[in-house]
Amino acid sequence: TEIYTLSLHDALPISNRMELNVYPNPFSEDLKIEFNITGSSDVKLIITDQYGKIVKVLLDQKLDTDRYSVEWICNDEPAGIYYLRLQAGDSFIVQKVIRIP
Repeated sequence: TEIYTLSLHDALPISNRMELNVYPNPFSEDLKIEFNITGSSDVKLIITDQYGKIVKVLLDQKLDTDRYSVEWICNDEPAGIYYLRLQAGDSFIVQKVIRIP
């Protein structure tokens, strides 16, 4: 079962550039993903395996400038290397994460 949630952090300051933070890394089941968006954008947060195959689309919607967090509880995917791709408009960030057994 995979569970993911999106929450808004109104009280946190926002950088003037897009940022992506994930923890813990490596992770076993629960991965926390925090990011900020600068400017209203169509945002996608996609997880791929080490071969580029899309494993999960965690987010695909329009978001306003703010700080957000997503939690991915991953029980069904095998241990290995994964990549998170955060895309907002024409900008993107990729972060490597490792799932351990």
